[in-house]
Amino acid sequence: MIKKIKITILVFLIFFGFGMIEVYADNIDPTRVSFLTLRYQYDDILIRDTGISIYYVATIDEEAKFTPVSSFRDLNVPLEGDSASSWQEVSNEVYDYVESNHLEPLKRALTDQEGKVVFTDLQPGLYLVVTDAKELGDLIYSSSPSLVSIPLLDDMNEEYLYDVDANVKTEVTEVPPEITPPNTMDYYFADAMLFLVFLLVSIILISYILKLQKKERRKENEKK
Repeated sequence: MIKKIKITILVFLIFFGFGMIEVYADNIDPTRVSFLTLRYQYDDILIRDTGISIYYVATIDEEAKFTPVSSFRDLNVPLEGDSASSWQEVSNEVYDYVESNHLEPLKRALTDQEGKVVFTDLQPGLYLVVTDAKELGDLIYSSSPSLVSIPLLDDMNEEYLYDVDANVKTEVTEVPPEITPPNTMDYYFADAMLFLVFLLVSIILISYILKLQKKERRKENEKK
């Protein structure tokens, strides 16, 4: 009889969204070739031609224990949580670690015309999924960094799924209004025009004063 173990499996981006479930299942096969399909969409809007990267964060053993891989050996973040929000905090900290250490993704691909990307030949373990934002019209579609566990458990059949199909949790925001910076040439042109006006007024005033002086001298000469 196959040994049964009680485990806690991460369920990210699958039907129930973020969360955790406790179940009984057979041992995990850490050597099983796995696949990850990610679908990037918001309602009926498919996010096409957009980059999605995955980072291999930790291996997983037969009893669902995670062990950080070498590139994450200095990650001082427990790979565990007791709620969706706490796991999101872990995801954000793992992402910060990736950014600060300039780590390259294990794999990266663009979504197809169905807003889907498939990563093949993966090892079981914990993966960080990072999606690029996409601007469509006056809206921006994006997703927070998320952790995905492979395999996932089909609790109805009590078997592990090594071919994981997940929906990216997508958010939408409005494109901020564009602020047009002032044209430097406009300032130069305005300054030049002011200078020309000042110069013209100065010339007129000087000419007028010279004429007055000339007229005064003429009167003085006539008196003599």
